[in-house]
Amino acid sequence: MDSKELDRWRQGASAAEAAITTARRSRDWEPLDVLASALGIGDDPEDRGAWEAICEELCRPGLPSIGPRSQSAIVSGPRAEWLEQIEQLSIGDLERITREALDDNRRRSADDQSVFEAWQQADRDLIEAAAKARAHQLEYLRRQMAAALAHERLAFLIDRLGFIPGEAPRFEQP
Repeated sequence: MDSKELDRWRQGASAAEAAITTARRSRDWEPLDVLASALGIGDDPEDRGAWEAICEELCRPGLPSIGPRSQSAIVSGPRAEWLEQIEQLSIGDLERITREALDDNRRRSADDQSVFEAWQQADRDLIEAAAKARAHQLEYLRRQMAAALAHERLAFLIDRLGFIPGEAPRFEQP
C-alpha cells in the first residue's frame, strides 16, 4: 500500500470512527447512514436490515459514548475482565505492557506489510503471466492463419498443375 492509499485508508477509518462516536453521543443514525453510503451498503432489504441492526446496537440507550471506560461497558466476557485487570495495574506495569503491545503491534504491522507486498507481487506476476499467455495465443493464431493461407495456395497450385510433382523437396519431421 503506497502512502497515498494509506492516507486515504486512515482518513476513512477516522471518518468512520467519528461517525460512530457522533451517533453514539446523539443517539441519531444520520451519521451512520452517511457512513453506510460511503461503505456502499445497498438499499435492498437484507443490507438495510443488517445495517439497522448495527445502528440499533451502536445507538441503543444506555451505551456510553466511546471512551476508555465505555469499551469495557460494550464488551462482555473474557475481554471485559482483561480490560478491568488493566485498569488496576500500576503505572510501571502498565508502561511495560504498553511497550510490549507497541512492539507486538509494530511486528504485526511489518508482517502485514510483507504479506500485502507479497500479494501485490503475486498479482503483478499473474498479470504478467496472463499477458505472456495472451501474446503466445495471438502468435499461435497468427501462425494458424498463415498456415491456412499457405495450404490454400498449395492446394490451388496442385489443382492448377493437375498433379503433385515427384521431385518436390522433402522436409524432415521435427
